Parts: sequence; structure tokens; C-alpha cells
Amino acid sequence: MQTAITTTFKDIVEDSKTDVLLELCRPEVQDCAIVGSLLDQLAKLAINITTFKVVRIDVGANEVNAFMDVPHVPMVLFFPANNKTALSYNGVASMSNITDFVSKTASHPFSISIAAVEPEPVKPDRVTETANSETEALSHVANTLHRLQSNVM
Repeated sequence: MQTAITTTFKDIVEDSKTDVLLELCRPEVQDCAIVGSLLDQLAKLAINITTFKVVRIDVGANEVNAFMDVPHVPMVLFFPANNKTALSYNGVASMSNITDFVSKTASHPFSISIAAVEPEPVKPDRVTETANSETEALSHVANTLHRLQSNVM
């Protein structure tokens, strides 16, 4: 995977010979690590495709606001070679979804086989994870109150 910095960002994205998939991230953000891992795998699978690049820029260490608004991270944008208007990827972060998105919107058709990639680990649902944590916390508080009441009486 190629890394962009402030001074190379514009040249990489505006390359009219290359379709560019750009990850805007901050290394300390957990979701960036998840998306980054997927895009690292995609970059390895596409290493021999000369008309396609996967690029990452750390928005914390590089000034990109002069070029575009970055409302959140991670953010994945696709810049087709024949039209450098950014297309935002807004789907589920999975290898197959991102690969489908890129292959359908690329200026230069290509195919990537993701069959060799190990299945992605299933992440716990954040809502369920939060609900479980809240239930455990309430149970702990209830037990503590019960013990305090028992000691008072």
C-alpha cells in the first residue's frame, strides 16, 4: 500500500492514468485499524494491477483540509482515473463489498480474486456489546447496594 503525505497527496489522487482508492485515517482510531487491515489485504491482492492504487493518508499528521472536507475517519474515497471526482464508499467494511465497489466504478476494468483471503473475523455487534456491559454494570451496582443494605440492618 502506498502512503501519501501532504506534498504528494494531490499528485497521487489526480493521476489520470490510475484509479485510486484512498483511505483517510488516524492510526489511533480502532475503526481505522479495521478498515486499514482490509485495504492492506486489497493492496496486496492488487499489487500487479498497474492502473489501480490503494493509498493511505494519516489526516492527523498531514494537512488535507485544503483539498477536501474530512467529516470523519476512517473515510474511504475512490477516484476513478477518467473522472477525479471522489466517490465515497459507505458500505459495510468487508473485502468483498469494497472490491465490488472498486471494480464497478473503476475507469480501467480489472478483477481481483478474494477467494484466497481468509474469512474476516466476525466483530461483536456494538449494540449487543454495550447492552451486555450496561447489564453487567447494573448487576454490579445492585449487588453492591444489597451488600450495603445488609450491613446497615
